[in-house]
Amino acid sequence: MRQNSLYGSPDRQTSLLLELPNHCWDTLRRKRLEGAEVKRKSDITPNSRIKAALHKLWLQSRERAAAIRRDGYTCQHCGVKQSTAKGKERKVVVHHLDGVEWENILAYIRRHLLVEPRKLVTLCPDCHKREHICAEADEIL
Repeated sequence: MRQNSLYGSPDRQTSLLLELPNHCWDTLRRKRLEGAEVKRKSDITPNSRIKAALHKLWLQSRERAAAIRRDGYTCQHCGVKQSTAKGKERKVVVHHLDGVEWENILAYIRRHLLVEPRKLVTLCPDCHKREHICAEADEIL
């Protein structure tokens, strides 16, 4: 049986790869970062989609629900009460007293979460967990 490389079978190669020390993973990561830039506009999530996802999260949030419950489902300016009665439907909404700094939120998400594909790597769940453990250990040291 012919071996695929100096290190033996593909299973053995995978085993050796998982045993690599952190500095080897860092080298692999750097090589990955040298990849191609984002070329197509469709590779970038539009701000409107990010805002829509955050708005959906907000509508389902415990904080929003707690504010509505606290205020008795009633507008705090005019006293209108929320109603679902047929023909008398009224809604109340929750307003952020300090405002929402959308530009800062979007910039943060783009800087730390929705980054260019060259700054991302596909991993299995075990290797992903290992990466976070190593990153946390590096922060402690």
